[in-house]
Amino acid sequence: MAQQRNTPNTSKTTAADDFIRIQDLFYLCLAHWRWFVLSLIVTVGVACVYILRTHPTYTRQASILIKDESSSSSGSDIASTFADMGLFQQKSNVYNELIALQSPSVLEEVVRRLSLQVSYTTPTRLYQRVIYG
Repeated sequence: MAQQRNTPNTSKTTAADDFIRIQDLFYLCLAHWRWFVLSLIVTVGVACVYILRTHPTYTRQASILIKDESSSSSGSDIASTFADMGLFQQKSNVYNELIALQSPSVLEEVVRRLSLQVSYTTPTRLYQRVIYG
């Protein structure tokens, strides 16, 4: 029979082998500081070019209160009382008004009256800068 030797198993790793100190990680990163500086310069440069090349976008938002004239003014109607408090919603003319406001003729009239189609720009190195419009 073959004699068995009592050797330590090398496939098992101890907790000390898996441990990395923060100081070792810092020195490892410090040894490659040029790559960090180069990547920082490249990403900041790409971000600056992107910001300068894109046109500014402005958004506006408005709210309209549509009063329902069909509700009765008598206090005896319980449904209208609860509807005034906001507990129950009565059928109103809101959808009709919304469709009317979004119609192309109304939108075209707003653009024409406010002169929103006019845009004044000046050329810069990277893009046309909007002055007014």
